[in-house]
Amino acid sequence: MKVLFDAATTLRKAIHKSKQWEFSGTLEDVGDDVVPEELYRSSMWLIQGPKTDRLRKEKTEDVKKRAVSLCQTALSLCLTERQITNTKSETLRLSREMPQQLAVGLAVHQLTRSKELVNMLHGFGLSVEYNRVLRVEAQIEATVLERMEQNGGVYLPPDIVKGRHVFLAIDNVDFAEDTYDGQRTLHGAAMAIYQRKDPQDDKQKLR
Repeated sequence: MKVLFDAATTLRKAIHKSKQWEFSGTLEDVGDDVVPEELYRSSMWLIQGPKTDRLRKEKTEDVKKRAVSLCQTALSLCLTERQITNTKSETLRLSREMPQQLAVGLAVHQLTRSKELVNMLHGFGLSVEYNRVLRVEAQIEATVLERMEQNGGVYLPPDIVKGRHVFLAIDNVDFAEDTYDGQRTLHGAAMAIYQRKDPQDDKQKLR
């Protein structure tokens, strides 16, 4: 038990020294300065054991993804010293925001529009709270409207390069057309736009 206690103490020190992640328009920028190496390695060993040469390459990649997921959960749930010493508060909040919890909150709210479901997941440490989801959605909305103003009322994704050839695919999206009363049907159109990527292209972010 002492070995486990010492390991937990070491991991907590590494977590508190790590950089706080901040949403800058992308959910992919989780660097080594955000996820401590000690926490990542211990998560890898916990999932797959100390011998790393037994798994195939595909399984190893899956283990790495699970290790990063486990790290993000641990980082968001690890209490700060201030939270520990605060005897007046009766609730525990996430100590820091991580892209995994933010992505879950945004995805669930987009699919269900349910405040209760988002806050329930937040209570389990799986999502940010509902008000945070609304603030991020408003931030993304403002960026989209700004780009529409810059392009004559048409929204172009931030990674579309002007002057480069554009490929388009447009098709109908129709569901349940044969219902006898015409209700619960959908008649729409879907459009996909894409360009060939250049290795020198800058990676754009929604801010």
